[in-house]
Amino acid sequence: MRSVLDWFSGLRGGGERRAKRKTLGLYLARLPALLAQDYGGLGPYTPAQVERALTRYGIAGGEYSGYALAMFCDRDDVAETRPAVDYEGLRAEIAAMFFDGDMNFKPTPPQRFGSWDPSSGIGTVAGAGDSALSGVLKDLTS
Repeated sequence: MRSVLDWFSGLRGGGERRAKRKTLGLYLARLPALLAQDYGGLGPYTPAQVERALTRYGIAGGEYSGYALAMFCDRDDVAETRPAVDYEGLRAEIAAMFFDGDMNFKPTPPQRFGSWDPSSGIGTVAGAGDSALSGVLKDLTS
């Protein structure tokens, strides 16, 4: 029989999983446009550029910043500058959550998510019904 403590631990773990999914969805929804705005193109970006964007725009970093590096940076750049980051492991986790397990995913160009105004924090989701992230994006806007 499970103890009350085990039951509460399970709740906490579920909350942590939801928080992680929400944060990673936020990265996928916001960072492509912000990185393109600041550094041009569609990447890959350097780890320093991604970390600066997380800080500059007040997007949650901390314990999940390694995931942003795995999403938007080249494997070799991350291995050279942030050797503690498990690039392959984090990409596998992101792929399982958002890309049907496809580890060759590329973060979606900004136009797929509609428009985003970083100064106001207001954006629109274009074609949300077609997006693999539509559920996460709906969570972020509700």
